[in-house]
Amino acid sequence: MARKLWDKAARAKMQVHSITVPALPRTAPAVPYINEPGELLQAMRELRLSAGQPSLRVLEERAAVPGGGGSFLPHSTLGAVLNGTRHCTKDLLGHFIHACGVTRTADVREWMKAWDRVARYRGEAAASRTYITAS
Repeated sequence: MARKLWDKAARAKMQVHSITVPALPRTAPAVPYINEPGELLQAMRELRLSAGQPSLRVLEERAAVPGGGGSFLPHSTLGAVLNGTRHCTKDLLGHFIHACGVTRTADVREWMKAWDRVARYRGEAAASRTYITAS
């Protein structure tokens, strides 16, 4: 009997108790003010949310190649972009925003300008890195 109590106490001591802390809401800047990759990513997530949070498969279907033969927005690629493991290409962004319902020319232009600013930011960040080479 004592052994069972001791085992139970030892297991209880080893259990990890987790507390769920709600994440603070983070919003992306307005599209004309996006400059960094994280801001573009957050804006894309928010756009998807405002479009009703369609599944990646639904977005893929919305960007289907006319006449069949695949999609301009493969769900696996889009998933990697939206979870931050892959950079977004300009073409993918264009198909994504269209699949989310952005069709006004001025709005599309703002998203494309945002992508250009992010690409410039990435280039400047890469150029500012210094590498030490052995002589």
